[in-house]
Amino acid sequence: MLSDDVRLASKRSIQAPQNKWLSSPSFRNYINDILHSKIFKELDLFNVKECKKYYSNHLKSPSNNSVVIWQWINCYEMYRIFLK
Repeated sequence: MLSDDVRLASKRSIQAPQNKWLSSPSFRNYINDILHSKIFKELDLFNVKECKKYYSNHLKSPSNNSVVIWQWINCYEMYRIFLK
């Protein structure tokens, strides 16, 4: 049984540590592979040069821009898995 302060508490969001993840060595390699891949260029959804610059800036000073980077990753993976 949960106490009332837990059971009746308002919902609250939990933020995943994506900024930290996206700066980790394994993600750096993964994202750089994506940004330099033929498939990412074929998508023709993003300005690859600007994406590279954006990610480079993220690595220098992680800010709350990880949502945009996750969007690139997801678009790339959806295209690679389902359309390619």
